[in-house]
Amino acid sequence: MNADVTAPLSSIRTAPRQETPVAGGVSRRAFVVTGLFCLAVPPALAATSRPLAAPPDTIDLSTPGQSIDFAFVDGAGTPRRIADYHGNVLVLNIWAPWCLPCRDEMPALDRLGRALSGQPIRVLPVSVDRRGHREVERFYSEEGISALPVLVGKPREVVDAIGEDRIPLTLILDAHGRELFRHKGAARWDDPGLIALLKGAACNC
Repeated sequence: MNADVTAPLSSIRTAPRQETPVAGGVSRRAFVVTGLFCLAVPPALAATSRPLAAPPDTIDLSTPGQSIDFAFVDGAGTPRRIADYHGNVLVLNIWAPWCLPCRDEMPALDRLGRALSGQPIRVLPVSVDRRGHREVERFYSEEGISALPVLVGKPREVVDAIGEDRIPLTLILDAHGRELFRHKGAARWDDPGLIALLKGAACNC
């Protein structure tokens, strides 16, 4: 995985060090991380969308990994946990509005959520932006995201639960919350082949 396709997550402070306008009116912010600047992509690439990676073409259902669970809140401030969604296959996406690769893949996740409407499969994008739900709502409004819920988690708790401190990160969990697959970086999550795999996983759970 190239270093510029994910952004460090741990120990993010709330105050940006700098803000630089890029194409389309979007701002690229540099957040201070312990010993690092949290930049999604180098400045030379900030003004253009990067090609999205291919999603998985297989999901191993025979050997699920550890159970994933952590707390977050929805847009109304209601406490939620991953465990609340047991019974559904989950596409769990860890992201933040300031992360450019995260922003690039969010429309594909929105299309995935729309394509899976009515299925026992849920797309859960959990933002780790400490500015809260308003930043998520603003981004959704700007990008026309309509099929995804507003969910916000605490960065440290999410890092501890998933064992990763870079975003975007997407995990596919079975109906018991056990990990089937994880992908670091942005991807084409609305790929028809992936949709078929997810439906197959739902049938086998």
